[in-house]
Amino acid sequence: MHVSRLYLTGLLEAGKIAFRKVGTHRRIPATALVEYMREDQVQESHKKARNRRILRFRASDQPLRATGPEVTLRSPSRRRSCRRPCR
Repeated sequence: MHVSRLYLTGLLEAGKIAFRKVGTHRRIPATALVEYMREDQVQESHKKARNRRILRFRASDQPLRATGPEVTLRSPSRRRSCRRPCR
């Protein structure tokens, strides 16, 4: 998986991967791990496809047409982001 132990433990405790605890050790069934990796790969391919669509839109100078819930328009914020209160 090429992830840190801390990240994997977080996935397990969040319930994203099924496991059982034996003493202080966590046992992960191979099927649960393969299923998670497959779902993660599908989500990653969707993310890459969305990014490609965004890049194509930016390259073209066409007006934006909302085709799904992932399209969000925000006006640029005029507020300064600073740690201390602005006077």
